[in-house]
Amino acid sequence: MQYSELVQNVGRWHADHAWDYSVFDSDQKIWVRRIQSPSVFEIARFAEGTEKNGKIEVDKDRKIEGNAILRLLPCVTEGRAVPGDIARKLVQKSFYPLCYSKKNWSKLLKITCSVIRVNFKEVGTMDINRDTIDIHYNYGRWLACAHEMERRALQSAGEDRATNAMRLFTKFAENPNKYMGVIQQKILVYETKLGQKALWLKNEKYAISANLQKNPLEALAGARHLDGRMILGFEAQMESFKNKSENRRQSGGEKYVYTEE
Repeated sequence: MQYSELVQNVGRWHADHAWDYSVFDSDQKIWVRRIQSPSVFEIARFAEGTEKNGKIEVDKDRKIEGNAILRLLPCVTEGRAVPGDIARKLVQKSFYPLCYSKKNWSKLLKITCSVIRVNFKEVGTMDINRDTIDIHYNYGRWLACAHEMERRALQSAGEDRATNAMRLFTKFAENPNKYMGVIQQKILVYETKLGQKALWLKNEKYAISANLQKNPLEALAGARHLDGRMILGFEAQMESFKNKSENRRQSGGEKYVYTEE
């Protein structure tokens, strides 16, 4: 392989798998957008590892992790696609938020989006695609809005616990039609508590529901076992909530701040 080809392949990897890895500026109390691609070491560790004592760990002899890294290196240097089994493991693990700390699950989501975005060109964007009627993607966006609605109400009340969206995340991915109604019923009380400050989020949910309803009824009714597009939709929607000025404008002037976890 010529050096120029290697440079081209590495550049393409970073372009194709870039994602928003925002970092929290503790001095200014704001999120700073950082666009980058994950390392093969991070991909391998999150695909093959589990969380123990707040850290992502793989097998003790590290053979599984090492093998995964060896399989990923040609993706960077030779332009090969990420092995399908590694991508599927990342997506599957993303459906279990309660198995991770908030920080590690957030990192897992970003790595997953980085890896799978090339497989879903229409919705594999860092910013929200508000025009797509993709069922998987819009269900992910809806769940993010439900989570944020409850999270803000809990934050206002000084509470810190898992939202209903997080507790039912796995079941929602398996059967979104059933658990969409369940979650909606559970967050009504939080919509009431937020009052006018919930209007933006309610309007987001209405717009997402309108996108879903543009699909054929049989396709919508038969939605089961959501794939990585749900994660792409959830992550893009959640990142939009970190826009401090937009939050203040849309939420009646109240300052909802994400802090470093």
